[in-house]
Amino acid sequence: MSNVKGSSLLNRQAFVTERYGEEAWERLLTTLPAQDAQALRPRILSSAWYPFDLYNRLDRALCDLFAGGDLDLCRQVGVDSARRALSGTYRVFLKDGPSALLRRLAVLHRTLYDAGSMQVTSLSPGQCVIRATYVPGSSRTNCLVAAGFYHQVVEMCGGTDVRVSEGNCSARGAPLCLFNLRWTPVERPSRLTPPGGRR
Repeated sequence: MSNVKGSSLLNRQAFVTERYGEEAWERLLTTLPAQDAQALRPRILSSAWYPFDLYNRLDRALCDLFAGGDLDLCRQVGVDSARRALSGTYRVFLKDGPSALLRRLAVLHRTLYDAGSMQVTSLSPGQCVIRATYVPGSSRTNCLVAAGFYHQVVEMCGGTDVRVSEGNCSARGAPLCLFNLRWTPVERPSRLTPPGGRR
């Protein structure tokens, strides 16, 4: 059975309470199977491992309760997760640009899931491809969270006109998920020596 770190579940809790109110988290737990709700009470431990199936059921329940079943809410969950990730340790790497930062986050991926992988290939200053292999039992919600996450990472690095398109999807039977990211790169100051000046 595959697992996910509690820190990812804590991001869901923060998303729910900040957007819908403190009592909304408990209301969400009451919609889950009793065993899932028990695992998340009285509190989620950041460094503990939780079943990936529980993670999927939580995202689905979140969409059912707060969006009438519209899974697109998961994109907003991904956006929120990116903001949280890049407000801490990884904030200093925003200056490196989207592709470089996403490669750093690919390493972080291995610490949050005990299976699966994420590979980032830069194709140009404004395009990269991400190949993500999720843990067994991944669902469509995982892909939508990832799409929102990647979109927000590029924007926080200064990219504009960000587009995230999906090719293969493991939730639909493909061996991996393929995301194609395109954006207009941020203009960086020229490093040429000014006339009559010195570097």
